[in-house]
Order: sequence, then structure tokens, then C-alpha cells
Amino acid sequence: MSKAQVPLPRTPFIVIRVTSTLLALLGLAQTTFAGSFLNGQYDMLKVHQVNAMVLGGVALIQAITGVLVKATGKGPGWPVWVSLVLVAAIAGQIRLGFTQVLAAHVTLGVLVVAGIVLMAGWAWRTPVPPKAAPPAPVVTDDPVGAAS
Repeated sequence: MSKAQVPLPRTPFIVIRVTSTLLALLGLAQTTFAGSFLNGQYDMLKVHQVNAMVLGGVALIQAITGVLVKATGKGPGWPVWVSLVLVAAIAGQIRLGFTQVLAAHVTLGVLVVAGIVLMAGWAWRTPVPPKAAPPAPVVTDDPVGAAS
């Protein structure tokens, strides 16, 4: 069995599944907030800003969890790198937004959301390992009370 086929540890993988789903929802919301702002609802710019900060925080949690999965020696390495690239891209997005470099901000935003959706797809396609089986009871051949 190759290293990529070894099942991931259960808890970190569940966290990656949760964070990737949350990132996908936040990314979709982010596009909606941006569209609302561009449609003339200028108060949505603040919501877009706050959502970007939350998006960055969740991406950081996902990256840390990816490192934990890889550190066990049982998980693939590429989700770590994708998660770290997403953290850097989201930080770049925030910077581009604050400095109003909108052409690059929108383009990078499309790429970030695409990366988030691809990561979420991987997280949901990869099965979560089953819970560890409880240890088997110790059975002896001695009859009850024979040792006394």
C-alpha cells in the first residue's frame, strides 16, 4: 500500500472536512457580499471585510490541521501545501482589497474560491477512517477459581 493510500487519522481529517466546508460557505458568501457592494449596497463592504478576516482565520486552522495530519506520517503532503497557499492567497487578497487594487483582487478572489472548492471536494471524497476497534478481551484457559 502506498503512502497516499494509508487512511488519514480520524480527528484531524474530520477537522479538515469541517474547515473546508466552512471555507466553501464563507467563500460563497464573500462573492455575494462583493456583488452586493458592487450593486450599490455600500454597507456590504464592511461585511465583506469582516468575512475576509474570518475566512483567513479558518484557512489558518485548516493549514495547521493539515500539518498535524502530515506529521503523523499517514496523510498526503499536498493538502498542507494547498492550505498554506490558500492562507497566503487570502492574506494577499485582504491586502489587495485594502489598497483597492481591484483588478488583481477580483482575479485572485476567483482563484481562491476555486482552490477552496477543490480542497472541499477532496475532503469529502476521501473517506474518514473508522473509529479504532476496542481492544479484545483477554481470554484464559484457566477455569474460574482455579488459581485460588
